[in-house]
Amino acid sequence: MTKKAPYLFFFKYSLNIIPLLRKLTRAGDPLAKTVFKEEIVKRISSRYFPVIKYLLEEDYLNYFTEGEFKILFDGYEFIKYEGEKIPIIQDVLSLKRKGIRNLSDVIGLNKLTSLQKLDLSYNQLTELPETIGKLTLFQKLDLSYNQLTELPETIGKLISLQELYLDSNQLIELPEAIGKLTALQELYLGCNQLTEEIIEKLKKKGVIVIII
Repeated sequence: MTKKAPYLFFFKYSLNIIPLLRKLTRAGDPLAKTVFKEEIVKRISSRYFPVIKYLLEEDYLNYFTEGEFKILFDGYEFIKYEGEKIPIIQDVLSLKRKGIRNLSDVIGLNKLTSLQKLDLSYNQLTELPETIGKLTLFQKLDLSYNQLTELPETIGKLISLQELYLDSNQLIELPEAIGKLTALQELYLGCNQLTEEIIEKLKKKGVIVIII
């Protein structure tokens, strides 16, 4: 059993233990580093997606070697972006805040035909590829806080899509294919350059348009 310093025992069950242990690890505390990795392994092993998503987005897994990473996520599918392997967990993929400019740089994305939720928020996307229409099982697609000026017509092939986040982009119009998204329940369009006419047309089709 790993010998733990008293302050590590005190914080063992704290919700803030992971950020605290990272600070201590960066400060060069060897005990903290050991416990830090142990606690991350426990949370990954729980397979509780919200926690794993948080660990991935905050780059906590960068402290593991490639070999450790493979063992930790044995049995998971992966995509690659700029050399980083990112796991797909419960048909959900988070690529939030990765600095992505072009989705073609995300290796393996188009092959994830069973993917249901994709988070691409807070990137630098200016357009989406036509191949986005192949991911027909999407239920939630978050494209908020990018630089999109238009959407491809193939977005209308996302027949399972229920939530679409397009807020905080640079959209001036939407493709007619949006009307084919019959499963769509919520459409977030705030902070774009869309006219009221476009918004009203969507509302008449029964789409819940949210402007924040």
